[in-house]
Amino acid sequence: MREGGAMCLIGCERGSAVFAAVGIMLVLTILGVGAFTVSQNTLTATGRERNSSIALAIADAGIDQAVWRLDASGSLPSSMTVTTDQGSAEVSVTALENSEWQIVSRGHTNVAPGITRAVKVSVFSLSLWNFVMASSLTAGGGGLVGNTSVYGPFYVRGGVTLSGNSEVQKGPFFVKDGDISLTGNGKVGTTTNLVYVYNDGNHPVPGSKNFYVKFSNNCPDLYLPPMRQGELQALENLAATESADCLMGSTEITNTEPQPDSNGHAPGALAGYYKIVDTDRNVGTLGAGSNPLVINATTPSWGVSTHGSGEDFAWDQATRTLYVKGTVFVDGPVTFGCNINYEGNGALVANGNILVTGLIRPVGPYPNDDVLGLVTPGEIRFTVSGSNDSNPDNADIWGAYFATNQIRIDQNVSIRGSMLTGLLNFAHPNGHLFSDQQLPEYLPESMPGSTQRFTYMGSWREVH
Repeated sequence: MREGGAMCLIGCERGSAVFAAVGIMLVLTILGVGAFTVSQNTLTATGRERNSSIALAIADAGIDQAVWRLDASGSLPSSMTVTTDQGSAEVSVTALENSEWQIVSRGHTNVAPGITRAVKVSVFSLSLWNFVMASSLTAGGGGLVGNTSVYGPFYVRGGVTLSGNSEVQKGPFFVKDGDISLTGNGKVGTTTNLVYVYNDGNHPVPGSKNFYVKFSNNCPDLYLPPMRQGELQALENLAATESADCLMGSTEITNTEPQPDSNGHAPGALAGYYKIVDTDRNVGTLGAGSNPLVINATTPSWGVSTHGSGEDFAWDQATRTLYVKGTVFVDGPVTFGCNINYEGNGALVANGNILVTGLIRPVGPYPNDDVLGLVTPGEIRFTVSGSNDSNPDNADIWGAYFATNQIRIDQNVSIRGSMLTGLLNFAHPNGHLFSDQQLPEYLPESMPGSTQRFTYMGSWREVH
């Protein structure tokens, strides 16, 4: 009996061991299947996330391509497709007001076309000559003295205080290396028309009284185009080349016929170079030329001043009309001593200060390609007191103005066009500066920075 009981006990133990082993194998099998399923799900999720990340990168590539094309050409089609080796992006473009563009890019991969990521950005793309700018060549310089109202893109290096009824509208408004302060009725934007503001200094709370903005503390660096002795000499050389005949751009078109009686040339014009006022071809010290040009009501007429077909540089005393085409170079200061109408598309470059005591307006109705540009490494000073009309169509002064040192405005006056300078100096707080968004299209080619563009991303966000 003992022996049989022992055999039974051993058999039971063996059976229990088998059952235990089978149970353990079942548990391990279940765990293995579960682990495999989890692993598969993890791999699937990881693959989906990877494809989603790739789709987002492709969407960003579409944005990058659109911004690059916008910066290069200043325009974009309403839609475009950007293809990469991993997928493609469908890009849609909307042109808004004030040089703002809205771009939406939807990216998807080749391996998972059903996964789409979309990005929406706001981009400003402007010519340098869309701006009113007060920005010296070195950080910390330049800025704004006094107050005025600016309608359009406005860039200031240094602090800005808007007081009285001064305002900044439309924008964008950039303030680098300085604070923004509002006193009195000074304001930026309105409750219904917010202005994009970029400022790395102190500022009012966005949305608070008179500060109605879309705000960013990331303000880019913008500098004036240089106007050194070399740039000045290049402009003098251009004026000399254009003086070969009465047709602008003599390197392309040369008038070989005998010239008509041109009724003389400007006072002090260099013999053989009617578009240069100087005694020789040697340009004086930067900003300190000694050969002045004065144009006022008593200045006798010179040149052929027939409407629509006048010479590149002529003056009609009776109608007080100045004809400027291409580049005119004066190695000294220039004074406009009366109200002047102008015709032509050209720049008058002065190696000295420029004084404006009267109104300056184009002959033809706006818009047209009549644009007078004034350029100096020194100062442009406006002493004229105009209507200061808040309607840009009735502006007192029209044109493009570049002064390395400063532009000084002594009276309340309205100006339409663009100003690039190291310092904007206002003696009265109630003037009006209207940026002309079409000006770059008609800008004289010899204006400093005429080909420069500024493209800046205002906002980035993912959309569905």
